[in-house]
Amino acid sequence: MTLCVPAYAADITGTWQLHGTLQIDTSIKNQKQTSKKIDNAALVLGTQKHFVINGQAFQLSGNWTRKSAAFQGVLHTASATAFLNHIASDLKVKSGLILKPAASTATLTGTELANGTITGQWLITSKITFPKYPAQSGLLRISYHFTGKRSK
Repeated sequence: MTLCVPAYAADITGTWQLHGTLQIDTSIKNQKQTSKKIDNAALVLGTQKHFVINGQAFQLSGNWTRKSAAFQGVLHTASATAFLNHIASDLKVKSGLILKPAASTATLTGTELANGTITGQWLITSKITFPKYPAQSGLLRISYHFTGKRSK
């Protein structure tokens, strides 16, 4: 007798090597700009439902849960805020523009595929304001779409 177990029944805790695209979209008064960068990262899904994602351009953490083949998480507010502040600081150095981000959404979603890999994204959305231009505001959307395989 052969017992068939769905692929997603496996334990997905552990370290995953990710390959994906980091995308930053800004929208200010009907003006849109997109920046993309290929980035490799490591995702650690801990047994205590804590996760950490370390990429070349980011380090984020949060809490996660799983239902069937899908997993989802919420990034820690401090982690998302630190990343947004890093982007704001980088923008100030490169362009002299000062902006103030305020995270409103910070999530991780993904799915374990039948072949034992994972696919997903993390997403941070933020309203941005400009202290020198109080009448101006906009939206910053940062996402990382990835595929991953378990580290050996």
